[in-house]
Amino acid sequence: MRQFLFGVIILLAGMPAAKAVDWDYRTDPYRKELRQCLGRDGQGDCDMVIRRVYPQYCMETGYAAAECAAAFPKDERRQWRLHEYEATYLDRLGDFYLSRDDPYWALWTWRVAVRHLRDDQIVPEIILKMVAVFQQEMHDRPLTWTENAKLLYMYYSFRELTPSGPEGDAILEMVIGRLLAVDEIRLAEQLSNDRNNFRVVGVEKARAGRDLALMLLLDRRPEQALQALGQTSFPELAPDLLQDRLWVKAKAHFDKGDYGKASLTIAGIEGKAFDSLRLEIALKQKDLTGLARQLGVMLEPVLEEGDLDAIQRDLVLGWMAALKILGDEDGIQLLDQRFRDRMTGKDLSRDYECLVTAGAESRCDAPEKHLEVLSLLPGSDLTLKRHLFGMNARYLKAENQTK
Repeated sequence: MRQFLFGVIILLAGMPAAKAVDWDYRTDPYRKELRQCLGRDGQGDCDMVIRRVYPQYCMETGYAAAECAAAFPKDERRQWRLHEYEATYLDRLGDFYLSRDDPYWALWTWRVAVRHLRDDQIVPEIILKMVAVFQQEMHDRPLTWTENAKLLYMYYSFRELTPSGPEGDAILEMVIGRLLAVDEIRLAEQLSNDRNNFRVVGVEKARAGRDLALMLLLDRRPEQALQALGQTSFPELAPDLLQDRLWVKAKAHFDKGDYGKASLTIAGIEGKAFDSLRLEIALKQKDLTGLARQLGVMLEPVLEEGDLDAIQRDLVLGWMAALKILGDEDGIQLLDQRFRDRMTGKDLSRDYECLVTAGAESRCDAPEKHLEVLSLLPGSDLTLKRHLFGMNARYLKAENQTK
C-alpha cells in the first residue's frame, strides 16, 4: 500500500522521472547565454533564455523542458565546478523555478549547490532561502488529496530542512495530519513516535503521546496504545488533556476486552464520550442493570421535556427493553409517562407499544432486538475518529475533502 501511495504521489506531484541528460556543459552551445543570464553579472533575459534555449535543446534530445533544465549527469560535482559562477548559477536557477511556482525543483537545485559547493560564500544564504521556502510550502498547500500528496512527497524529499523548536513541531503536526488524511496511519505513527522520542518533553510529550495512542487505536493496536500512554505520562496536566488521556486509556482496555479496567479508568468522569463508552461496556458485559442506569444518565437532559432526535429515541427503546428483560414493569410505566408523547412515527410507535403493553410479546420482536440496535449506534469508534481528526482540524476540515 505504501509503495503504491508514493507511486501515486510522484505522479500527482508532476515530478519527472530521475533521468540523467547525456550532455557536457563545456560543449553546450548555449553556455555563454546561460552564464550571462544566471551568472553574477546578471546580464541577459533569464526568462527568455530558459523559455527559448532549453525547449530547443530538449526538442533535440527528446526531454521535457522542465526535466531538462534540472537534470544533471551523475558526476554533479565535476559538472558544476566547470566555471566560477556555479553557485550563483544554481541559486538563480532555483529562483527561476520558484517564480514559476515550482518549489520542488527550486529546493532540489539549491540542494545541489549546498551539497557540492558548500565552500562558496553564497551557500549560507541559499540554506536560509531553502528553509524559508520549505516552511512556507509546508503550511500553504490547499486541503485536497492531490495537494496532500504533493506536500508529503516534498516533505520526505527535504525533511532535513525541518527546523528545531516550536516551528518544527508545528510542521510535524501538520504532516501527521496530512498523512492521516491519505490513510497512511502507519507513517503517521512512525513520525509521531519520532516526535515523542526526540523533539518534545513534559506536557507536550503527554499531548503527543495521546495523539500517537489514538492513531494506534485507529490501527487496532490497543496494547501499543497503552504503552504509548505509559511512556508519555506527566504528573501535572490540564484537566482537558488528562481526561483525553483517560478516555484513550479506557478505550484501549475496551478494545482489548478488559471491560472492568475500562470501566474503572473512567469511573466518575462526566461527558458524552465517557457516557457512550460506558454504554458500550455495559452492553459487552450484558449488565442490564448498569445499562439501564447509564441510559438514564444519557437521557437525563430530555427526561422531562424536549424533542428527541433519532438516537435518543433508540436510547429510550433500549432503556425500556432492558427494563422489560429485567421484569421491571413499574419502571417501564414510569418511562411511558415521560416519553409517550414524544415517541412518534409508525414503525417507532409499534415498537414502543410492544415494549409498553404487557402481554404483547407474542406479536412483537424480542426486547433483545433493541439492545442490538444500541450496539450499532455511533459509539466509541466514532468518538475515536472525532478525537483524532479534531486535533488536526486545521488541516482536515472535512474527511470527504481529502478523498
